[in-house]
Amino acid sequence: MEHTENENLAIGPLFMSTFVLTGIVITSFFVLTGLKESTERKLLQAFQEKRPQAALENDASQAARLNEYATIDKEAGQYQIPVDKAMDLVIEEREAK
Repeated sequence: MEHTENENLAIGPLFMSTFVLTGIVITSFFVLTGLKESTERKLLQAFQEKRPQAALENDASQAARLNEYATIDKEAGQYQIPVDKAMDLVIEEREAK
């Protein structure tokens, strides 16, 4: 009987240390997850602050390309025309069929 009580006493500190280590691991997980999310939020905010200017420049560039005439390949007969004109031509072509 005495031997059994000594074994039970050894389990108590083992249980307690396992409990404490589990708590440390769980706490570390939540702290690291919070740091990761904080970093992601900061990066997203920085991106969004810079994006409007880049988006405006891109929109202006795309608008210019959509509204200009250009020669793509003269030998192949490929030309760029404004998108509105191209849509009108497609509608006319389909109505003619």
